[in-house]
Amino acid sequence: ALVETRKVTFTPDSSWKQASARFALYAFDASGKNIWYNLKVEGSNYVCYLPVDYTGADICRMNPNGSDKTNNGNNFANKWNQTADITFSENADYTYKTKIYFVPNSNWKQSSARFAAYFFKGNTVTWVSMEYNSALGVYECTIPQQTEWTNIIFVRMNPAYSTNSWDYDWNQTSDLKYFGEDVYHYTDDNQWSKGTGYWSPIK
Repeated sequence: ALVETRKVTFTPDSSWKQASARFALYAFDASGKNIWYNLKVEGSNYVCYLPVDYTGADICRMNPNGSDKTNNGNNFANKWNQTADITFSENADYTYKTKIYFVPNSNWKQSSARFAAYFFKGNTVTWVSMEYNSALGVYECTIPQQTEWTNIIFVRMNPAYSTNSWDYDWNQTSDLKYFGEDVYHYTDDNQWSKGTGYWSPIK
């Protein structure tokens, strides 16, 4: 019988491409069943075809010279980095999100403010400046792939400084749980910092 599959597409950033890394996908389901797949080059992307009964996965950056040869080298001992857990909600193809988007409220747009994203997991943190995408009408940045982020803060920055630092912030959202959603809308015009907002898919 034919096995129904979904195509999983991943585009690594420049940091993940360093050191001749290769890429693999670790898939799992609720029962504990799991399997590894190599991601194969397709243009500028890496892809694999995964049976749809696997409901979750992690994409891993692998050491190409890892000493543990178990499962053809696909194992967590040879893993350098991984994404956050991916959850597949339906039997459809899946493209790993490489960007995240932000829509500020009217107050945040004042005084020529610029915007940045602060990603963190525990004590691991990184800043990324956001640029305006006029076609989409949102601010965007590429998601750093060196770790599996759990939280993000969108920050309104003083435009007099190009360095991203809490020394130069004007306002911030609350600490947001990061699950790879597309667009965060900061909607609370009555609260300059840590007001309300919501996530939505990019259109």
